[in-house]
Amino acid sequence: MLIGIARFSCIVGLIERPLALSLLVSFVTGLWDVALPLGISLELMWLDVVAMGSIIQPFGGMAFLLLFPLSAALSWTQPGVLLLPLVLCMVAAHVGAFCELRYRIHQNHLLDCCSRHLRALDEERATSGTETGRDTPECLISQCLWGRIVWHALLYLVCYALLCLIVSTLLFWDLYPVLPNLDWVFIYALATIGAVLSLRERRAYVVCGLTILALVALLLGGELLVPES
Repeated sequence: MLIGIARFSCIVGLIERPLALSLLVSFVTGLWDVALPLGISLELMWLDVVAMGSIIQPFGGMAFLLLFPLSAALSWTQPGVLLLPLVLCMVAAHVGAFCELRYRIHQNHLLDCCSRHLRALDEERATSGTETGRDTPECLISQCLWGRIVWHALLYLVCYALLCLIVSTLLFWDLYPVLPNLDWVFIYALATIGAVLSLRERRAYVVCGLTILALVALLLGGELLVPES
């Protein structure tokens, strides 16, 4: 909720970025071994998305705040067991961006209604000489701010509840997927796709594609799926 405010309502530096959040959480909790890798992975994932104009970035900060409490509660530090929650949190981040888009469209309609209301009040003041409707813009801003706070909080609670439900159900039925030999370097390599795409360079895309093929070859070769002895 607060990260959403820092991102869209009151810009507070880079506090809503996953890497900044991971550093802050690491200092507070001391769980560097899980917070920092998660922050780096999520930060690299969406480096190619630039918040300009109508482009809305995925909720990377929310994805980190969903994933870190779960990993801390379950004492999960290895990427092999965190891979599924990581993917689910990435989906939640895109759901948040979609909800933000719909909320902005709703705000546009609200602004149109407010503009018509203000014009009517101006006409009323012109004819009657009274001072009415002074606080209408302030009320509109307050309404939008509190509306964002409410739906960001609800979005986070719903996503975290669904994440816990999915993980607990898979664990209960012994269906939870784990890659025991998966290392953070492979997660970084996959997440670097976002950093490579941000370069906007064709040769970088070729290198990125070849790297993906090499990782897929390793996976198909069983290098990551062989249980530890």
